[in-house]
Amino acid sequence: MKSLFVLFFVLFSLNAHAFKPPFITVDQEGPYDFGDVPVGDIACKKFTFTNEGDAETGNMVVVGIIDPFFFAGGVYPGTGGTCGKTLQPGQSCDMALCFEPIYAAVQSFDVLFINYFNGEVFNTLRLGLFGYSPSY
Repeated sequence: MKSLFVLFFVLFSLNAHAFKPPFITVDQEGPYDFGDVPVGDIACKKFTFTNEGDAETGNMVVVGIIDPFFFAGGVYPGTGGTCGKTLQPGQSCDMALCFEPIYAAVQSFDVLFINYFNGEVFNTLRLGLFGYSPSY
C-alpha cells in the first residue's frame, strides 16, 4: 500500500507542472491608443513582452510597422528597448514604439506582428496601434 501511495505521489507531481511551450504576452490590451497627437508632435510608449512558457523563444521577428508608427530612434527594438531575437522563459523585454502623425484630422491604425518560434511551430502575437491627429 505504501509503494502504491509513493507511485501515485510521483505521478501526480510529474503532472502538476506540464511543460508549456514559449508563449509571449504583452502588458497592454490591444489596440493601444496613443491618443490625440498634433501634427509635428511625437508620442512614444514602451511595451513590455513576457515569455510565459517554459522554454526559450526562437527567431523573434517584428513585422508590419508602417508610418506614422515607428520604433523610437528608427530601429528595432527602439531606443531604450531590450528585445532581441530570443526571450528566455519567465523573462521580459521592452520595445519602444512611437506615433508621429503626418496629416491633421486623420485616424491611424496599424497591427504590429511579433513572430516567434515556440520549438514546434511559429506563433504570432498581434499588437494593434491606434492614434489620432486632431485638427485645430
